[in-house]
Amino acid sequence: MSEQIDRQLYELVQAERAAHLPELPSPSLIWWRAQLMERRRLQAKALQPIAILRSLSAIAIYACAIVLAYISIHAAQLNLAAVVIGGSIFAATHVAALAVYRSFSAKPK
Repeated sequence: MSEQIDRQLYELVQAERAAHLPELPSPSLIWWRAQLMERRRLQAKALQPIAILRSLSAIAIYACAIVLAYISIHAAQLNLAAVVIGGSIFAATHVAALAVYRSFSAKPK
C-alpha cells in the first residue's frame, strides 16, 4: 500500500512539475536569435570607430569656431598676415572636419 501511495504521489509531483515547466522555443528559433544577436554585436563593434570620429570631428568644428571668434575679436591687434594665415588654417580645418563629420553621419543605404 505504501508503494502505491508513493507511486501516486510521484506521478502527481511529476504532473505538477510538467505543468509548470516553460515551453522552450524550437531549436531553429533559438539559433536564429543567436545569429541575430551576434550580427548586432558585430555591427555595434564595427560602428564604434565611426562614432568616435564623429565626436572628434564635432569637437574640431567647435574648436575652429572658437579660433575664428578669437581671430575676429583680436583682428585689430594682429597683423594682416596672421589674420590671413589664421583664417586659411581655420577654413581648411573647418572644411576637413565638416567633410569627415558629414561622411560619417550619413545613413548607410
